Amino acid sequence: MKFISLFFSILLIFQGTSFAQEEQGLKFLQLHKFNYLHPYSYTTSDKDTGKRSELKYQFSIRIPFFGDGSRYTLFAAYTQKSLWQIYDKEGSRPFRETNYNPEVFYRFGGARVYSDIGYAHESNGREDPESRSWDRIYAKVAWVSDLLNFDLNIWHILVEDQGKAQFPEKTEPIKDFYGHGDFRITLKMDWLFISTLTRFNWSTNKGAWETDISFRLTENFFLTFQHFLGYGDTLRDYNNYTNRYGIGIMLNR
Repeated sequence: MKFISLFFSILLIFQGTSFAQEEQGLKFLQLHKFNYLHPYSYTTSDKDTGKRSELKYQFSIRIPFFGDGSRYTLFAAYTQKSLWQIYDKEGSRPFRETNYNPEVFYRFGGARVYSDIGYAHESNGREDPESRSWDRIYAKVAWVSDLLNFDLNIWHILVEDQGKAQFPEKTEPIKDFYGHGDFRITLKMDWLFISTLTRFNWSTNKGAWETDISFRLTENFFLTFQHFLGYGDTLRDYNNYTNRYGIGIMLNR
């Protein structure tokens, strides 16, 4: 519980700082991707270790280096996603997986249509045979309206590491499951928010579908439900088919 309290405290500080500075036009520290805490996340898929029920959270911020804040800006960003076996008392409640995702990107355009060009690294910080990482360059185009958002993200993988598997014949390229891009559509209402992300590799017929549904509780807190179906829930499970459900709190959307 101390960890959860600390997590929320940090996010609230970041969120308050971001909102306050945005009102002043500074925008020094901003929330990037979704920031959420799922105290209960359940997968129906077989896992190599631990229990099916666990805690999942994602923490994501970005900092602008230079630009005018509207037409063009260079950002550095960091996202961390973790699965914590908090209900595995017998196993000392270990972290089953953590993915670290730093990136640098240049954003240009306006409030309604903008583009990002960037470089991203993602890894799980483990040793072989569980080491996973991939580096990519990407280009993203986003269309924003009062009701709907559309985001198209295309990437080219520069290098990837699936770890020195105990069974080399089972080692498969990450790109076979993550493909070459993703597409997100988002419905935005004051009380309801639905966002769906999909990616697919047409060569291998592998992909994933993730939907986040949230309801406003207060000005800055949202009750959220998440469903993930497919490959790549985490880097460790990049080639394992996963069906996951989660419920918790979201701090930005």
